[in-house]
Amino acid sequence: MATTLQLVREVGYAAMTMDLIAERCDSSKATLYRFWPGKAVLVADSLRQALPEVSPSSTPARCAAT
Repeated sequence: MATTLQLVREVGYAAMTMDLIAERCDSSKATLYRFWPGKAVLVADSLRQALPEVSPSSTPARCAAT
């Protein structure tokens, strides 16, 4: 998943393809589609994994729901 985020930084989301991700990961596009239905879901999962989890207790009061 780090490779996905690296490619977003290198070529941008629009130019990044599942083919490019598969090539960079030394995998096949079919393998990627076995786990993710598309590029958007793969990027979202990659971001979820890379970013720290935010709990309600770590949210500033001005951002908390009222």
